Amino acid sequence: MHTGVLHPPDLTAQGKTLGCLAMPFSTGGWFEPAVSPGASVQAGALAGWYHDLTRLEAEEEELRLLAGGIVISHRLHADCEAGDCLIQVGRPATRSDLQR
Repeated sequence: MHTGVLHPPDLTAQGKTLGCLAMPFSTGGWFEPAVSPGASVQAGALAGWYHDLTRLEAEEEELRLLAGGIVISHRLHADCEAGDCLIQVGRPATRSDLQR
């Protein structure tokens, strides 16, 4: 629910304010992050690895960031499901960004 007191964040594909790398697989698995919060990253950088626990013989799959910026948070080494947010990337806000 949006009350109109604050503008909602811009979550567009350009990643202007915030981007979230969501779990791209339909089956659950294990996420292993490759970057730490506070790290500066570029678009295309390695975000981490997905391990399919239903196919233990399969190689882990690399997950790459869609946008660059600063890693705000990441999911711990943990079980994950489709749609889970694995890593959040943001950028420093300017005064004009905050006054919109």
